Amino acid sequence: MNCASAIPTLTVTAGAFRLRLGRLQGSGDAGGYVIYDARSATPWHVLVIALAGPAANLLAAAAIAALAVRTEGMLSVVLFLWMLASLLTAVTNLQPSGDPGNPLGWSDGRWAQAAWAAGRAPLPRNTAHHDANAATSIAPPPSRTATDQPSLDAAAHRA
Repeated sequence: MNCASAIPTLTVTAGAFRLRLGRLQGSGDAGGYVIYDARSATPWHVLVIALAGPAANLLAAAAIAALAVRTEGMLSVVLFLWMLASLLTAVTNLQPSGDPGNPLGWSDGRWAQAAWAAGRAPLPRNTAHHDANAATSIAPPPSRTATDQPSLDAAAHRA
C-alpha cells in the first residue's frame, strides 16, 4: 500500500497547512515526505519545507545532547550515539542527491538547492499588476477563407 494513500492516524490542520501522520509501513525503511499543493507554493515555501526535516534532526540532536550530559553510565553512551545518529541524518539529508529528472527521489538537499535557485531567478517583467485569472495568451483571429475576403474587383465596384 502506498503511504500517501494510507489513512492517516493523526491529521493536524493550520490554515492551508495540513500535516497527516500515519503508521510506518514497509520492510524496515523509515522515511518521511511532505505532500503539499505545489500550485500555491513559492520557492521560499519549498525551501522551508526542505530544510524543516534536517532542522528537526539538529534540534533533536541538541536536546539529546543536553540529556546525555546530565546522565551517567550506559544511558549516557546510548544517548550520545543517538545524538550522533541524529546529526548524521541531518547531514545526509542535506546532501543533494537523487536523479535530477525525477523529483520523487530527491533528497532535502536537492529540493533546497532547486528552491534556492528558483527563488534567486529574476522575476518576469510587469508582475506588479499580474492577474492570476487573466489569460496567458491571446487567441489568434479566426481564419478567413478566400470566399470571406472581399476581392479587389468588389472593392473597385464600391468606389
